[in-house]
Amino acid sequence: APSVAGLARWVESGVVGGRVGVGVRERPAVVPLSYAQRRLWFIDRLEGPGATYNVPLVLRLTGEIDRPALRAALRDLTTRHESLRTVYPEHDGVPCQHVLDPVAGAPELEEAHVAPDALRAAVEETVLPGFDLATRPPLRVRLLTTGPDTAALVLVMHHITGDGWSHAPMLRDLSAAYAARRAGEPPQWQ
Repeated sequence: APSVAGLARWVESGVVGGRVGVGVRERPAVVPLSYAQRRLWFIDRLEGPGATYNVPLVLRLTGEIDRPALRAALRDLTTRHESLRTVYPEHDGVPCQHVLDPVAGAPELEEAHVAPDALRAAVEETVLPGFDLATRPPLRVRLLTTGPDTAALVLVMHHITGDGWSHAPMLRDLSAAYAARRAGEPPQWQ
């Protein structure tokens, strides 16, 4: 409304500009990419898979690691966050989003035992390969064990699915899911 009087009438009417409220909706058969996703998809197609848009996170872990609980927590994480199990194929020559079901989209926990002085090279080996955005979920997870009670958990996601700001909620949810799974329970998300 261009005037205060017009704005007051608009507010009093209760009309919200004709916008549809936020709610659960049926997903269309073909889900388009956002502008940012389209840009990253195009660069990926132009340059090919590479590490330029990989977003790595390396966590140093100490103590006993409950591997079944960690695997279950990773499945819980990707079940909760669809973007971590979304692939970006083409449909009639146009890129689109395809959300994989929680089982097909769950990340595999790759494991390797490495000498402490080889940890950096093993992390780089995990972080540097690109992703095939059309067929594979944009999340890679590897547990690098360096000793009886020391390891590094390497999580790498493509920028098309998240960024540095995504680390905090991702780690919060992974930590909550891991704690719940260690207790023999599924996580109780709010």
